[in-house]
Amino acid sequence: MKNRCWIKHRARVSPAIALVPAMAIMVSLTVSPIAYGQFVTIEAPPTEAKDAAVDGLATLKAIVKNDDPHAMQLGFVSAAEVMGLTPANNLGLPLPVYWVRLDKLAQFCLPGAPCPTAPQRAKAVIRLLEPFREFIYPISVGIFPRSSLTVVRPDPQDHHTWLTTEWGSERLIKKMMKLRKGECLVVSILGLNRHFLAGMPAGAGDCGPQQIRGDLLTLRALEDDAILHIAEGDTINAWQAFSLMRTLADTVNKMNAPY
Repeated sequence: MKNRCWIKHRARVSPAIALVPAMAIMVSLTVSPIAYGQFVTIEAPPTEAKDAAVDGLATLKAIVKNDDPHAMQLGFVSAAEVMGLTPANNLGLPLPVYWVRLDKLAQFCLPGAPCPTAPQRAKAVIRLLEPFREFIYPISVGIFPRSSLTVVRPDPQDHHTWLTTEWGSERLIKKMMKLRKGECLVVSILGLNRHFLAGMPAGAGDCGPQQIRGDLLTLRALEDDAILHIAEGDTINAWQAFSLMRTLADTVNKMNAPY
């Protein structure tokens, strides 16, 4: 279950509220303007996004109050568990979310315009990824993921305003934390209800400061996928996955599905 509202958070002159030290080195991915669009570049997360997450945790407490059923709907054991949450102890490392639009996926490496070389595949993958403007923060109690909150930057031209927009998605975040093996971002296919953990293939690097080439990006399935012929937890190259989903995306897009 999700709760939605909007909390506006702008850049401040005063120091940001401190989070768990590990969070300070968490990285996010943005489309790189160099190397002819073949890479995504790992960068530090903006302070405003972390501040918005801290405010979002406080708002979660205000939403739940002493309502045990509401707390359980959002993934927690009780309202008391929610009231005991703190940014330092319970907000996890955020995962940046990239969206893929159906209309763009439907045109991905069409037979008349194939992508036979690695640089072409890299560019095609990067072009699909909508510019990064969203983080999902796990909320855990001890070692157990309970729920999540989502912060977004709604205005592409405003790099300083981040909003907390969702609480909950407990099933999705628990699945992510269970299956994650070093992936550093999430890729979601709008209109197809598909979400993947994404990162480098085994042995090709990690989420430290670096660039990730589009043709090496790997997706990890969060559930069995008949279109991709993979089971929950399995991985597939992003270029191959997008190629397999192209026809489905085209069909759904023509049915005027939202994206």
